[in-house]
Amino acid sequence: MSTNTPTTRIQRTLNGRYIDALTIDFWATIGRDAQVTERRQLRRDLLKPWFAEYGVELNDDEVYDLLQKHAAAWRDSWLKKQYTPTARDAVDWLCGELKINPPEAERDTMAQRIDDTLKDFPPVPVGGAIEAIRKLGEEFPLALICDTGLSGGRNIAGMLETWGIRDLFTTLVFSDAVGVSKPHPKMFHTASEGLGVPRNRLVHIGDREDTDIKGAKSFGMAAIRFDGARLEAQCGPCSMADNVVDTWEEIVDILLGNDNDG
Repeated sequence: MSTNTPTTRIQRTLNGRYIDALTIDFWATIGRDAQVTERRQLRRDLLKPWFAEYGVELNDDEVYDLLQKHAAAWRDSWLKKQYTPTARDAVDWLCGELKINPPEAERDTMAQRIDDTLKDFPPVPVGGAIEAIRKLGEEFPLALICDTGLSGGRNIAGMLETWGIRDLFTTLVFSDAVGVSKPHPKMFHTASEGLGVPRNRLVHIGDREDTDIKGAKSFGMAAIRFDGARLEAQCGPCSMADNVVDTWEEIVDILLGNDNDG
């Protein structure tokens, strides 16, 4: 529970719509994955000798190809089934592909080690995000809505703690805990309930049109698309979002600027 208690003296609006709280995406919005290659290599280095213990000797390229195959299956589940497989799901999938059967406890241990590689090679804050979130947290209750990968919500919450902004969030909504991923309405509903704010008075800030913006708008929220941490080729010109921005400074200006006073 957040220890930050915003005192809203001015009724903020966005395009004429009253705004009482914000929800924010994590990946490519607050955090940028600067060491993904190193983290994937560490995961390969962890798995290769483990496979060998069960009689499956793979070289580096073969482990890489296997993990690439899993990554494609993971992405298919995320975008088509609205479910983000966890590290434990990944371990079970890999064991099935290799036809090995480690004990449950060993699978749990390996899954936890894979999850914890986020701490070995962590993301870095997106430029301007930490300062902006602190300013916004003085005015609005905040919730995080995050699709997780092989590293789950516990470690992402740890990143927020390290960056000194964990306590600014009233609630943290992670797909590995909720059981579905964006754009599923349950992700946004869970945040709305945690904040105690109705959907029509919420703004979601995120980078992906297909998950963040589509999910928020379909749920009845306003949305701001943040393109500042994505490649230009990934940022389509058309958007359902109420605003499309390139910097966190723009977000602060949109939501807290004097011309936004109600």
